[in-house]
Amino acid sequence: MYKHYLLIIILCLSTLIAKATTWAAAYPYIQTTEGQDVKIKAASYSPYDGLTTFGYTRVYYKNKLLYQIDEYY
Repeated sequence: MYKHYLLIIILCLSTLIAKATTWAAAYPYIQTTEGQDVKIKAASYSPYDGLTTFGYTRVYYKNKLLYQIDEYY
């Protein structure tokens, strides 16, 4: 009887560990600041690159590019 409970606990823990060690996808996004003409666009070059994802972040003001950072934030 106790072997069944132990097996269930081990399976639950291994599932949680496997889920915790996988990287979430880094999808492109656009964020606009409410009430202002500021727009931030960020995109990664590879959606599953791990903790440090390479890509770019661009900041626009009134649809004019202010600056670009060569990192995905």
